[in-house]
Amino acid sequence: MLSQKILIPVLLITGALYTGCATTNLETFEQGSTCHTTLEGYYHNYSVFKADYPCIFVKDKRGPVYMRGEILENDSSGILFKKKAGGLYSNDQVYYPLDTLLAAVDTSGKAIYGEVPGKFLLGMHMNIELEDVNQPQRTKLIMELKPDHSFAYCMQPGEYRVKQITWENENKDVLESVDLPEITLTIDTGKVNYLGEIYIDTKKPGDPGTLSIPYKSWNRDNAAAAGWIFGLAGSVVYSLTNSMGDAEAVKVMDLETDENFAPQAGYQIIPVTLHIKAAKDDQIKTE
Repeated sequence: MLSQKILIPVLLITGALYTGCATTNLETFEQGSTCHTTLEGYYHNYSVFKADYPCIFVKDKRGPVYMRGEILENDSSGILFKKKAGGLYSNDQVYYPLDTLLAAVDTSGKAIYGEVPGKFLLGMHMNIELEDVNQPQRTKLIMELKPDHSFAYCMQPGEYRVKQITWENENKDVLESVDLPEITLTIDTGKVNYLGEIYIDTKKPGDPGTLSIPYKSWNRDNAAAAGWIFGLAGSVVYSLTNSMGDAEAVKVMDLETDENFAPQAGYQIIPVTLHIKAAKDDQIKTE
């Protein structure tokens, strides 16, 4: 795939945290194929590890063997590992050559070697909430993006602001943006407005062409339980207190263009430029 970076102009000022209000899901081009203006792109698979970690996956003819424990050392040849079972660590330290492993996952839940078997991963759907800059009192619009799927939404021409970005998996684990930069984009009439190829956490914070998005994490079922016990205020308190440990956590978003992108609508393709006013000076890197 031939790709190039979308250049993101940057204006550094203090941003604001927005709160929710009435929302509606945008109509897809497939649902409303008579629309003449679309916002399109592709959301590449972003998954999270759903088992306990640190861990390793050992190759076996019957299938991958999952082991919890502690990664004591790792180098270009293998991993020294101490297994954990029933909450207790084994006294034995075993060295696993890399060619005996499928994958190893560190204390952050990221694979430091190999690829984690698919059944241990949960795809994260991505929701982007937009508002009309010139009519902010109108109902906010939601784009629902599925991992490894293209998207095409019918849009009214105009200027829009990104109000919120969230990720959610089938376990109802939610990652919700905080201190989101002010991000605006212009939708041109009668065109395929190409947002680009969206990648999450394929690069590090501060890498060129990336946007770092701080987030808080919570679970819908746990928040609902707190609300049932303590009333609505309880669920709000749960959401806030449960996110305190993630104050420094960020998602790194990278936008690229695919020169072979095939839009769903048959109109002229124009790239969308994101105009960003960062909430924090180190959130955006364009060089």
